[in-house]
Amino acid sequence: MKKLMSLFLATTLLTFSLGTSVSASDQVSKDRIQIPSNTVYSLDTKGEKLGKSANFDSSSVDIKSMESNGADSVSLSGNVMTSTGEKEFQLTGGLKKAGYTDSLIVGELKDNKDNFEVVYFGIDRKPNSNLALLRDKFKNDDTVVKLYLLEKNTRTFTFLETDQLNDKLHTDQMFNNSGSFEDAEHTDMFWYGKVFEPVREETNDGLTTFAASLASGKSDKTYTAVYNAGVATITEKMTVRAYVEGPSSLSGGSGDFTTKLYPLSVSTTSNVGTVNSKTSGWRMGVHQDTTLEAYTAPGDVIRSIMWDSSYSTLGKLKLNVAWGLSVPNTGLSFGVGYTNSQNIAAGTLKVYDNSGSSKVRRSKLTIPKSQRLELPSHSFDSVIKVGHYSTPKQKTLNLKFTYYISNIQDNYNAATGPQTHNLSFSYNSK
Repeated sequence: MKKLMSLFLATTLLTFSLGTSVSASDQVSKDRIQIPSNTVYSLDTKGEKLGKSANFDSSSVDIKSMESNGADSVSLSGNVMTSTGEKEFQLTGGLKKAGYTDSLIVGELKDNKDNFEVVYFGIDRKPNSNLALLRDKFKNDDTVVKLYLLEKNTRTFTFLETDQLNDKLHTDQMFNNSGSFEDAEHTDMFWYGKVFEPVREETNDGLTTFAASLASGKSDKTYTAVYNAGVATITEKMTVRAYVEGPSSLSGGSGDFTTKLYPLSVSTTSNVGTVNSKTSGWRMGVHQDTTLEAYTAPGDVIRSIMWDSSYSTLGKLKLNVAWGLSVPNTGLSFGVGYTNSQNIAAGTLKVYDNSGSSKVRRSKLTIPKSQRLELPSHSFDSVIKVGHYSTPKQKTLNLKFTYYISNIQDNYNAATGPQTHNLSFSYNSK
């Protein structure tokens, strides 16, 4: 009897154990999903290999778990399986909305396993209008999850584009909530700069023009960087304008000259799809100070100077204003003779003392390099009051804007470096 009871207990325990094992295995299989992907080995720095499907090697991404409740964060873990082996990933990070379209949400994800750089994570409701590596694989009203991974310390690039993750990631709910998401950084929307160099970069100087009837003048420069991204060619541009307006003749012995330095236009466009963003990787500032220098013709003086900016961060700063004293009728040039300086807040009038035998005929405003101008809403403005002192005749106010241009996508492209705009404004001094 004891033997029969022992055999019964052993059989029951074995049956229970097997049942538990099968149940756990079924649960793992239910959560797990394997997605076909493509891998490009020894990815070139100009992106030419991504433009030809013959360079794509079949691989797969085995996603073991994912977490998202439709809010502004996501988590994915699993393995990338290629012909050369298998590597784990554990991706976590926040989600943001693409400013140029309401059809795209992008992620700023990191691999906690430190095996991959997350080049791009996007949830795309217009997969063929926005940037894609598998063009026309999906209908343009499908919702497609795009994940591009670069294996660290290699040029092994694996990417997937799939419509199999929408339910698991609650993508409909994400788009319903996306109005409250933060705006995405340019580099998270336009990922190519993380892995490629531009195929072309250039600086084009526009004409410096003055319109006598409008008493104004401008100088434009356009900076361009062109990238390959699969079959697409992407062009990033920024046109910078230096502008001055003032009186054709001093009234009552003085006149106000208004200056402005700002991005006139900024864009990122593609020859494929309908990408047209009013952002780019171009920045003014960042690496060096931005300055405005001014000096008068012999016989005139600078009576006061004031700066302002429509860029709110600048408005909280005190910019440095420097000036130098000169004999009223001597010739001057840029870059020398600033013997005094003071920090002044936006909208504050700096009035110069011209009571001595030497007069203030040169001045310089400096924006610290920590500040950057990158959108048309960002500007550096000033008002320079010029006064007549002696020698009535036609004279010029000489202006020089200096700034450092760079592209966050590629800090070492050919267009990067210090740039200047020189303007000479003619007026009647009496």
